[in-house]
Amino acid sequence: LQSIDTSNIIGLRDKCIIAILIYTAARIGAVSKLKVNDLYDAGDQFCLHFLDKGGKSREIPVQHDLQTLLYEYQRSIDTLLGPNDHRPLFTTTIRRSRELTLRSMTTNDIGHMVKRRMKSAGSEDRTAILWNAIDGKQLTQFVGHIDAVTSIAFNSDSKVLVTGSEDHTALVWNCETGKRLHTLKQHTGQVHSVDISPDGHLVVAGSADSSAIIWNQSDGRVEQTLVHGSDEVEAVTFSPDGKTVATATDRGFIALWNSQSGTLVTRFKFEQRPLVDKFRGKMRLKFSDYLQQPLFKQKRRAHREGFHPQNLLRCRKTESTCSRQRTPT
Repeated sequence: LQSIDTSNIIGLRDKCIIAILIYTAARIGAVSKLKVNDLYDAGDQFCLHFLDKGGKSREIPVQHDLQTLLYEYQRSIDTLLGPNDHRPLFTTTIRRSRELTLRSMTTNDIGHMVKRRMKSAGSEDRTAILWNAIDGKQLTQFVGHIDAVTSIAFNSDSKVLVTGSEDHTALVWNCETGKRLHTLKQHTGQVHSVDISPDGHLVVAGSADSSAIIWNQSDGRVEQTLVHGSDEVEAVTFSPDGKTVATATDRGFIALWNSQSGTLVTRFKFEQRPLVDKFRGKMRLKFSDYLQQPLFKQKRRAHREGFHPQNLLRCRKTESTCSRQRTPT
């Protein structure tokens, strides 16, 4: 929020929208339907009236900082567009100008705006910033990349931070001092994703060069290189015990690797499209995604019941044949 310039009405509008999404946890669709009179004084504080799905409505008290921001925005739009309680609270602009219209912002409009604001405030300035989650104060700024920062990961005690960047490197930082510990620069393509093992000893990074590299966090030495053919590695993560690394590619393939030996354990195609982060366009991979695969669930159940998974296909064929042979009575 602090990165948004509120010297113009567009910046003030966008800051209000993002603040509402943060402070109230409301849906974007509900925010897009807000009217001027949906912000009202309930006596001791202001409230927002949201219209949710199915015609349901709810009232949410407005936090003091948000109240001040909304009051300033409401005065500004009343000056520009004239007072009107039934006008949409958040309206569009005329193309790329800063002139407001009377048309309400749609869900897509707000989504694109949030994406644009996150891109400009997040890491396009080639830095990573550590914030206090309680009071929102900036603690440390990590400066060292020469291109946009694409991903970050903390170790288990939050004392070490790893950042990945489009400059083909991953940097290891001391969170308390802001000092750079290691520069991991063996990749030849943009680094899309980074992660640190639960014990903090290993760092893994996935890159557009079709590989994921595992480093020793203490000295920056390369431990293993995991090659994924010609697919870009979009997401990487360690298993909870740190013994396995999962990688996901831009074509939806997921692979599990032994983090100590670098050997491939298994590789499969995700049955649905991989989970995509709508704001960054990168895949978010979790081990629970693998456990949710229908075939894996069937195999796991077969093992519990003492049935070997190799016979599953045979049983399916048998059941299919029997079903075709049945005739209605």
